[in-house]
Amino acid sequence: NHPQAGVSLIEARAFCEWLTQKERAEGLIQEYHAYRVPTDLQWSAMNGLFDEDGNTPEIRDVRKKAGEYPWGTEWPPPPQSGNFADASAKRTAPGSIAGYDDGFELTSPVGSFKPNPYDIYDLAGNVWEWIDEPYSGPESRLALVRGGSWSSFQQSNLLTAFRNPLRPDYKRGGAGEYGFRCVIVDTRKSPAVTAP
Repeated sequence: NHPQAGVSLIEARAFCEWLTQKERAEGLIQEYHAYRVPTDLQWSAMNGLFDEDGNTPEIRDVRKKAGEYPWGTEWPPPPQSGNFADASAKRTAPGSIAGYDDGFELTSPVGSFKPNPYDIYDLAGNVWEWIDEPYSGPESRLALVRGGSWSSFQQSNLLTAFRNPLRPDYKRGGAGEYGFRCVIVDTRKSPAVTAP
């Protein structure tokens, strides 16, 4: 029940393509439906950020709103806000959030914490989530991850609007900090993203 961790964007895309073909063949989804890694604006919308302006994640990152977290505006996070670097992760994480303990040293089972107001779980902490969009435009060699992970302890990294640019083939060994979520799209309305 834990998130798949230690995954690159390239591997996340391959999984979404495999799942799309499998479920189409089984008649579970229509031919015009496809699973994908979310775009930057889709991920923002899942977190209630509907008013971000800028035509690239890099521009939206520069214009991010300070002090807004998936759980609200308080720091440190209130109990049950997510799986972050805390008292239980002190042995494995590079730092920790003083006064916070989620009870998990590494990843936690999906849905262990309260959902956000849109009933979406784990958008903060557990694993960084890949975004299928070039960080600074079509020519960019960088993709990005959002949401923080079980080893995140810096306030800036847990801001809802924070974006962390990385190479699309990047994945970290060990317990893994990088994962993904799938969204299903109507390909008639949502063309594929050209990402690095």
